Amino acid sequence: MRISERSIFSLILIVTMGVFVALSFTFNPQARLFPLVVGGITFIMLIIQFFGDSVPSIARRFPFLRQEGVFSAPSNQDKQKSEQDEQVEEEQAKNEKSPWAAVATIILSIAGFIVILHFTSYLLAVLVFLFFVICILGKEKLIKSLGIAVLITGFMYVLFDLILNTRF
Repeated sequence: MRISERSIFSLILIVTMGVFVALSFTFNPQARLFPLVVGGITFIMLIIQFFGDSVPSIARRFPFLRQEGVFSAPSNQDKQKSEQDEQVEEEQAKNEKSPWAAVATIILSIAGFIVILHFTSYLLAVLVFLFFVICILGKEKLIKSLGIAVLITGFMYVLFDLILNTRF
């Protein structure tokens, strides 16, 4: 068992989620159902993540625990690529932005969301933000991006405005 920064962070999240689940028992029976279900599932996933980070044999058994992302380090499997794969990746790397450009794009899109939210309604801001993120960052087609953004915004409208009667 090896303790890394990721496993310490997972352990902190496990403790936090345990506190949230324990606090949900102070709610009335109807109100505690959602926090218990979501908290319980998250708690189990965090335990799997912690052991995947700490015990290498567990990480090999669960391929979904492989770390991929903007700041991830290459794994041993990535180091054993053929020359042809390396050439293809070099060509793709020339066409792609740096990881910091992706982070800057995300930060700017969140700032844009806040600005749009200040001047318009919540639902319109969510629609524009989702369309931008799915189309630009997700690199999906315009029609698909618009469709997903409209469906999610419509779901939020039905849930919050019609069912829960919440006004933003």
